[in-house]
Amino acid sequence: MKLGSTRICLAALCVVTLADLALRREASVFSVLTGALGVPSFFAQPSSAAAPPAHMSARSRIEVTPLSRPSVTVKLRMLSSPEISSFTLFTDGTVDLATEPVLKHSMHCRRTGRELPLARGVLAMLASVAEQWPGQVIDIVSAFRSPPFGAPHSKHFIGHAIDLRVEGVKTTKLRDFIWRSHHEVGVGYYLNEDFVHMDWRPGEPDMAWSAGHEGDQADYNPRWAWTARHPGWVHPCERGCT
Repeated sequence: MKLGSTRICLAALCVVTLADLALRREASVFSVLTGALGVPSFFAQPSSAAAPPAHMSARSRIEVTPLSRPSVTVKLRMLSSPEISSFTLFTDGTVDLATEPVLKHSMHCRRTGRELPLARGVLAMLASVAEQWPGQVIDIVSAFRSPPFGAPHSKHFIGHAIDLRVEGVKTTKLRDFIWRSHHEVGVGYYLNEDFVHMDWRPGEPDMAWSAGHEGDQADYNPRWAWTARHPGWVHPCERGCT
């Protein structure tokens, strides 16, 4: 009779143990029963140490400090206004929630007033220009455009393009810097209008061109595109053609 009771007690203890583990209780039912039966409990007692702060890993207790993202101040002046506005852009082309609507409004279509946020890729290009010439005012000739105000399939229509110049910087120098520093992009140099077109075209080959005015026949793959990415290279005819 005693042997049967012992087996029943052990079976009950097993059931309670499984339920206790499943529910992850701090004060287990198993501990209560084993105490009543005079059996020592093998469960570890809860630690009296304070819980780790939220910014510490629960497993390693190593403090984790989030790294700040690099950013740059961009001074912009729109073609339609003499006012200079300053924006903070992260170098990856993202902006904070407060900056996004203000920047979107500044880059609106000058002909229709419509707005569209500019793509992260082209804003990263803009941030790199501001880093290259810190404190210089960047003149925005054109950003977002509503169809049909532009070339067919224009990158301006989808917020992937900006036409610009930098105050006090030769446009050819700006052109070469953008072309040399970025890939999956389009860079156009408009000599007579004195501005550079830059666009972000992910998944597409790079494209460079020159023209006098917008709408003129473009010269694709001009010599400057090669020399900008191959500094020190001299065209054979500049040494003297035979």
